[in-house]
Amino acid sequence: MKRADGTLTVELPSPSAATGFASDADPNRYAVISELARGGAGRIAVAVDRKLGRRVAVKRALDRSGDARLEREALVLARLEHPAIVPIHDVGHDVTGAPYFAMKLLAGAELSDSIAAATSFEDRLALLAPVTAVADAIAYAHGQHVIHRDLKPSNIIVGAFGEVAVIDWGLGKVLGEVEPPNAEALDPIDAALTRSGAVMGTPAYMAPEQARGEPLDERADVYALGAILYRVLAGDAPHGHGSTAETIARLLAGPPVSVQQREPRVPKDLAAIVMRAIAHDPADRYATARELAEDLHRYQAGRLVAAHRYSAWTRVVRWLRARRTALAIAAATCVAITAAVALVVIRSAAAEDLDSAHADTERAASQVRDKEAARAVAEAQKAAADAKRATAETRVVQASVLVDQSREALEAKTLRLEAALRDATAARDRADRATRSAEAAANEARRANTQLEDALARERARADAAEAKKRSLATQLR
Repeated sequence: MKRADGTLTVELPSPSAATGFASDADPNRYAVISELARGGAGRIAVAVDRKLGRRVAVKRALDRSGDARLEREALVLARLEHPAIVPIHDVGHDVTGAPYFAMKLLAGAELSDSIAAATSFEDRLALLAPVTAVADAIAYAHGQHVIHRDLKPSNIIVGAFGEVAVIDWGLGKVLGEVEPPNAEALDPIDAALTRSGAVMGTPAYMAPEQARGEPLDERADVYALGAILYRVLAGDAPHGHGSTAETIARLLAGPPVSVQQREPRVPKDLAAIVMRAIAHDPADRYATARELAEDLHRYQAGRLVAAHRYSAWTRVVRWLRARRTALAIAAATCVAITAAVALVVIRSAAAEDLDSAHADTERAASQVRDKEAARAVAEAQKAAADAKRATAETRVVQASVLVDQSREALEAKTLRLEAALRDATAARDRADRATRSAEAAANEARRANTQLEDALARERARADAAEAKKRSLATQLR
């Protein structure tokens, strides 16, 4: 429907401005304030509900020939309860007996206005979210066996906070119900309007089978959703705009130009979703709006969509990208486990080295002797034990480095560890030299003792010889 200001939010005039609309609803229940919108088959007025004290939108047919259609729309809306479908509050008859129904007064702008206000492709791409919300709403309606048959940007209201509402269910149909006679007769109308007695729908967004007046199912709504998405991305409807005859002729001639030809910046998988939704043959489209909505959600989540064929490499990249958090956690877990195992192994080796060092120290202490050579040997063994202890402590440091620092820091620590090991080796070398020096000193002491004993033996021999000579002389003197 064409709205006076392009939105469903109006600056309400004084009640006196409502002259001519007093019969739009029961005056005992509703105080009509002003006309809000007018279309080819009906009009909507803003009114105040006298019982509940709230503003509502009241819809009625333009003339009595549209009463049956209005009543069908009320029955269709009564079947649907969804946040993105305008709710119906009340039905009744005005003072002339004409039917009307009251519904929620929406605040927001038509999607067509949002598309027109989008000055860049990025701005239009941001409208994918409300289109997806509409697909969810239509998926719900299909689940209730209801089709809309007149989906178009002007029948979608987008609120300031992203809320979405699908309106104008005048052509809505419960699948399986019998259509009134001549409801789908072709009649040349303006491409932007839907009129009673014409082909059901709006030519710029209707499916080919809808233009041919054939029986419709959920796939007609799928086509309309795809056509809306086409306009959002390319800035124009699939077959353009023009007179009814021109638009329908292009529609029936075959599929439109690919959306990527119109707008090369459209991602391939998103373009595949659009082109599957507006496939010329209904059998090639999504079977229901739910399938289309699921593909749109998959696209926005960065997952593979059913409408597009991906290369093996692209599938791998998408798989890794979709699971990068889990993979990062798994990699971190592997690193942590490896570091923990290394820490346990190194600490075990360090404990063994420490035990060995303690044993060496005890053996060295038990071998201490009074002589200088024995003390030197003990000190050498103690030095070796200290070297082993230093090695063990270095390994503990190495384990801490594995847990607390990055691979680059670990390499630096390894260099320092090697330096410490070289120092330990040098200490062992010094201990070996000290041991050899001690052994040489001991050997020298033993040689001195031997020489002393030899000298003492010679002295004893000389003393014994002198004593023998003395006794011999004494004997001679006697």
